[in-house]
Amino acid sequence: MADWRELYKTTLLETNPTQFERLMTETEDAIFQRRRELADSSGSKKERRKIAQASAALWTLKTERLSRTDRKIW
Repeated sequence: MADWRELYKTTLLETNPTQFERLMTETEDAIFQRRRELADSSGSKKERRKIAQASAALWTLKTERLSRTDRKIW
């Protein structure tokens, strides 16, 4: 699986709705997996904070794109 950071950057820049949909799913999956990996770690506060920020930004982007289209993609 690709690194969540790279997927996140790619998702933010994607303009094609079909590609965006695919990338959003991949990015959310990668973030979820990384959160699971970090759950057993006492360190990584900085990365956890970055993940939280990225998740919030993705949520905002997802809802904005949904409001622009009547297409239900999730």
